Amino acid sequence: MVISIAPHANPKWSADEVVVTARTEDGAFGSKQVLATRLNCHVGDAVHGSARGLALTLDERACER
Repeated sequence: MVISIAPHANPKWSADEVVVTARTEDGAFGSKQVLATRLNCHVGDAVHGSARGLALTLDERACER
């Protein structure tokens, strides 16, 4: 589930990107950068990814149109 969508931490490098952060019910946690113009999800949405331990890797197309 998406728990936050925030501006990129360093806007000088990626002013057009946001960081999507998600967490599984088991506590795995991960994030990815998405171009703001391609963002296609909201906080609370379910997204696809794969968890290994507490590390969550969001699918390449997660939250992108």
